Amino acid sequence: MNLNSVIKKSIAESSLLRVVLGIILMFLAAQARIPLEPVPITLHTVGVLIIALCYNKKEAMQAIIGYVLLWAVGYPIFSGFKAGLSVLLATNGGYYFGMILCVYVVTTMREKFGEATILKLILYSIIGSVCVFMIGIPQLALFIGLEKAIEFGLLPFIIPGIVKALFTAASVNLLKRNIKWKK
Repeated sequence: MNLNSVIKKSIAESSLLRVVLGIILMFLAAQARIPLEPVPITLHTVGVLIIALCYNKKEAMQAIIGYVLLWAVGYPIFSGFKAGLSVLLATNGGYYFGMILCVYVVTTMREKFGEATILKLILYSIIGSVCVFMIGIPQLALFIGLEKAIEFGLLPFIIPGIVKALFTAASVNLLKRNIKWKK
């Protein structure tokens, strides 16, 4: 058995390992950022969608909630190495709560409707992205008003969001063809 086979088997069989890898994926995705204000563009959405599209609901929820909780208690794992509950309650904190909703909705849709086609993966990715904005925009609006929240917290993210959804769906499609994910 070669190293590649051992790694694939370990990922497929270890729930705790998948949760930890999900948290690490979110940390890495957070550090890839374009520093816009009041909300930066990051790869968070890609990370959360990969988790939502590859993990079962329990592991996906544990990974994303674990990530947010680590950040809330002070581990500097969010974009720009920020940490603390005060950041979660600030302008872009709603997007992180939206990521939890995203994981729940996408994993539920996968359980109910399956994931056999690339079109389903794209649809789930788009719906998951919408979930992030459904919570993120209202919290941002509390600080800067609804019109500006849409202008600065949604509009600049539409094209990147579509690109991320397409990239994520294609990547997950390739991953699922090459790695047997334990359900």
